[in-house]
Amino acid sequence: MKILFHNYTTPFSTEARYLDTALSSVGIQSEAWVNPQISAYDILDGYKPNVLVSHYKFLTNDLVKYLTNNTGIDLVLNVTGADKNAMSAIEDLSTSASIPFVFTNNYANNEKSEKVRVHNILPAADVFLLNRGPRTPEINLGIIGNSITKEMEAAIKKEKMYHLLCLGEGEGFDLKTNTTELAEIYGLYSKIILSGDINLITSQVFFDICVGGHNLNVAPSEEQKEEFGNFLGTVFKEPKNPTGNGNLVQEVRSQIISKHTPFSRAERLMRFLKNDDAVKILQKAQKDMVKT
Repeated sequence: MKILFHNYTTPFSTEARYLDTALSSVGIQSEAWVNPQISAYDILDGYKPNVLVSHYKFLTNDLVKYLTNNTGIDLVLNVTGADKNAMSAIEDLSTSASIPFVFTNNYANNEKSEKVRVHNILPAADVFLLNRGPRTPEINLGIIGNSITKEMEAAIKKEKMYHLLCLGEGEGFDLKTNTTELAEIYGLYSKIILSGDINLITSQVFFDICVGGHNLNVAPSEEQKEEFGNFLGTVFKEPKNPTGNGNLVQEVRSQIISKHTPFSRAERLMRFLKNDDAVKILQKAQKDMVKT
């Protein structure tokens, strides 16, 4: 089985890259389509994948045209955040292109379809990027979000030295950044506060900080504290601080290393693609990583 990953990396996620790296590192044929200057026709004709993994927001007219006129390529889409109209368009596409399933990173499986199978593949901690930066804290506090929240403002009043780090296009921050850049600097901060809407505080950033940081406080809005607690209760085993108070890093780091890495997510993808040999290889890679 040959898999091609469309590079649907965003400021919040490196999923396409870490899934490709996990697969290729254990000898499974996988490539990443990282150069946007290469056309859909050129990359698909050249690599000839059995499966193309992309994101619904990255579907282009050329890509749709190619897949509807060429058999033999299965299309698997990340549909995280897709509304009813987007899901309807994917259902329409499934009548002319082979879409064995789609998947969402949303722990609550909010994206629904009556015509296309929807699986859940949660974000992972990108262990291929983490722990490359400094491990000795130099700054007391880093605050990460995509807009200034009341919770951030309350934290700022208590600190003399801090950095406001923005994922996205929010205003009022010290620096606009992304998951790749953040992975290099988590170790700089004695404590990190992650604040924003539920999509941000349950994203890959959460998993990355728990592995790469020293101390994490999650500060959901008052309205979303219960939902964040539901996320912790669904994904992790009996976390002690469901509303984000206290140091979450030590509580969940070991669980992330054992169950929420690129190898475990790639294994889940291969399971849905019914590739039993790949599943076994990835299970071994996951166990070997836990031992190290």
